[in-house]
Amino acid sequence: MFDRIYDTPPENFGDEENRFLPLLYSILALGSMFMDHPGAFKGQDVSYKEGIDQGLKYFTAARQMMEITDCRDMPSLQAVLFMILFLQSSANLSTCYSYIGIALRSALRMGLHRNLTYSFNPIERETRRRAFWIIRKMDTYVSALLGFPKMLNDEDVDQELPIEVDDEYITRDAILPMPPGKLSIFAASNAHTKLMFILAKVIRDVYPLKSAEQCMPGSERPTYVVSHAKIQAIEYDLQAWLE
Repeated sequence: MFDRIYDTPPENFGDEENRFLPLLYSILALGSMFMDHPGAFKGQDVSYKEGIDQGLKYFTAARQMMEITDCRDMPSLQAVLFMILFLQSSANLSTCYSYIGIALRSALRMGLHRNLTYSFNPIERETRRRAFWIIRKMDTYVSALLGFPKMLNDEDVDQELPIEVDDEYITRDAILPMPPGKLSIFAASNAHTKLMFILAKVIRDVYPLKSAEQCMPGSERPTYVVSHAKIQAIEYDLQAWLE
């Protein structure tokens, strides 16, 4: 599709090309944050500012090309995900949180939280899994930074983690085994997802929404109390994750 965008005159674009354009521009927006710019030799701050300014142009173009509140297909959802990553990278967390909410509701509407393996080929199935868990991780992470609750309960999700196989070994007909000794990049991604599980547990048990304050014997002032067993369970989870 990327090559087709450059090979096809804009006046000949169809629905498929027009759906892909916001994704392309949102990718360029994020990429602008991490590329070298002419002002880099003057100092890193100048290069970073130029990256944000350039990325914002692509971000605005992508945003104007689609109605994000009516996101119903995978290219549109992926475009929103790259917009979220751009907003997070540019420290615009308040807007980022709002976009995560839109992406999550769109993912739920598309059924990405369900493990519907029988309805899709391996490429479609893995794409759905990857998109959903990226949204889930960003929901946990940004919610923790801003002090907001997560938007989706674990009980409402039965989607599996992505298979730890690189793209070139996934076809429309089957998922091929990785060569011996080669580690998929999705092993790291899944490890990060599991770390976000622990972060969610920390938020739930150590920083609960409902007050954990109690009046200790001999004191009239309430004291914040967290069960030692909960702290120990989190430590065990971290140790298991590390191993």
